[in-house]
Amino acid sequence: MTTDRARTYWRVEHPEVAARLVVAARADDEARAIAWRRWYGREPRSEFEELLREAFSATDSGEPAE
Repeated sequence: MTTDRARTYWRVEHPEVAARLVVAARADDEARAIAWRRWYGREPRSEFEELLREAFSATDSGEPAE
């Protein structure tokens, strides 16, 4: 995760269901991690779950979140 970038809003989509979430994050990996915790309420528990989280589509809106 990059900590020196300003937070922007990211649109994250789940690859297996029609679920979308907008989160404030500094980078795509941070946005996917936040979305995972909101959807599943915990950290990934297996290598498969890590791969699933990486499969989330994260698109930066460019809109400042702070």
